[in-house]
Amino acid sequence: MKDHVKIYGKNAGFHILLEINNGMTEKELIESAKKVDVRVYSVSKYWLNLQRYSNNMVLIGFSSLSEEDIIIGTRLLSSVWF
Repeated sequence: MKDHVKIYGKNAGFHILLEINNGMTEKELIESAKKVDVRVYSVSKYWLNLQRYSNNMVLIGFSSLSEEDIIIGTRLLSSVWF
């Protein structure tokens, strides 16, 4: 995904927050991920001031996934987001 994604929480544990710069909204990102059977989650409901929310972020959890599943999921997301 190269420079099109900003990662927050690289050392945060079992989830990361992604800011995706491809012109899609949070809802579009989530819906397109569903089409390839990858779950990503809304973060807007956690934003205190929605006027400051860029509407292009999702949460990804990976605690129950193998390294191979993470690689496959990342490739699938890249295929529908870029």
